Amino acid sequence: MSGGGKTQLRGKMGEKVQTKTSENANASISQRDIDSMNEKANALQNQVNYLQEEEGSLEKTLRQLKQNLQSKESELNKLQITVKSLEAQMPKLEIQMKQQKVRMEKTCADAQKVQILEEKILEKKTIFEEADSNKKIVNDQIEEINSEVNKIHGDVIKSVQTKITSTTKQITTLKNNISKLNVQSEEDIVKLAADRSKYDEEIEELSSKLEEAKKELETASNGSSEIQKEIIAIQKKESDAKLLRIEIEKKLTEVKEEFSNCKNYIPQIQRQIDSLQISPIPAGCSEEQPQIPILTDEELINIEKNKLEQKIEDNMNILGDKKANIEVINEYLQKRDIYMERVKILEDITNKRNALRNTFEDVRKKRFNEFMRGFGVITRRLKEMYRMITQGGDAELELVDSMDPFNEGVSFTVRPNKKSWKNISNLSGGEKTLASLALVFALHYYKPSPLYFMDEIDAALDFKNISIVAHYIK
Repeated sequence: MSGGGKTQLRGKMGEKVQTKTSENANASISQRDIDSMNEKANALQNQVNYLQEEEGSLEKTLRQLKQNLQSKESELNKLQITVKSLEAQMPKLEIQMKQQKVRMEKTCADAQKVQILEEKILEKKTIFEEADSNKKIVNDQIEEINSEVNKIHGDVIKSVQTKITSTTKQITTLKNNISKLNVQSEEDIVKLAADRSKYDEEIEELSSKLEEAKKELETASNGSSEIQKEIIAIQKKESDAKLLRIEIEKKLTEVKEEFSNCKNYIPQIQRQIDSLQISPIPAGCSEEQPQIPILTDEELINIEKNKLEQKIEDNMNILGDKKANIEVINEYLQKRDIYMERVKILEDITNKRNALRNTFEDVRKKRFNEFMRGFGVITRRLKEMYRMITQGGDAELELVDSMDPFNEGVSFTVRPNKKSWKNISNLSGGEKTLASLALVFALHYYKPSPLYFMDEIDAALDFKNISIVAHYIK
């Protein structure tokens, strides 16, 4: 809609013209002449209005031309100044060109030197490639050595820990076998004492025989060679028996000393045994425990005490004041149970989250597909609507972020008839109105609404565009 009322009113100028001097003349003018004169006057008025509009447009064009002329004159002045400065620089530039030409002639490349340098470059490149390959080989060797060092280091630590564990358990075994050693030592002492008494009897017997032989030797003035040989053999046997006795006494002394040392060592071992506490292994520990070796009596006899004591001392130094805290295992098992419960809870929550995530992804994909389907329809119809309304223009809807259209939104650009592309925010009021109406009509094609309220949509439009929009709505 535009304006209001039904009848167009015109001015009364020229309808009744009366003067005192020409009353009779006016009386003779007919109504037809008056109407024709009014028509001529209206035509002249329209022509005057048109010429005034033309005059205004020409004045506007003249002002623009004057402004353009001033800008061109200022640009011309700038260009003249630039030309003058460049002309002033020309002599200096010619001198520099001559100097550069002389330098260029002096710095011409020597083909022989270039060839020599290229050969040196190839030689250095070969050396560099060899060094690079050697570097790779050395790096590989360094990595292998580092891996071996780490492996050896880990094996050594593991072996030391294993030795500590086994030695500690052997200490316990040895403590249990001390009583056996004591009993065996006593049995050895008894056995050696019996052997000593036996050898004493043999010595006494041999001594008696020796006395008898001496008596026989005294009675026989001239002893035979056989008797002499028997005497020598008996003397040798006596000396061997004495040496054997000395050796047995020495061994008996060593056994007594060893027995005494073991007897003195028993209280200390007993105190250590009393101080030891066997902690029960908590249930749930499925790790294999190293077995304590059980030695036979022969193996215990063959054990070298000094080496064993030194080994025990070394292991004790390594252990120091460290004590095993078995309660840590119980605490570990409790923490493990709590952890497994929470892992189960986490798995349940993760499954629920994954289900919700899948549902969300399905909804998001559905929303994206619906949006892109509607966006395609609206974009296609928008072009048609805008071309129809503007009679030759063009419009475009584009996604700012094609991967996520809901993040950055949509860009709406139009090209009014016989103009360039512009963003909708840079249009005039009438152009914005036409672009907005084209978008509303395109949305109507996608999802029609039963009712529209349009409040003064023609405010910024001229009569031509109002007619186009009204005709389309009708």
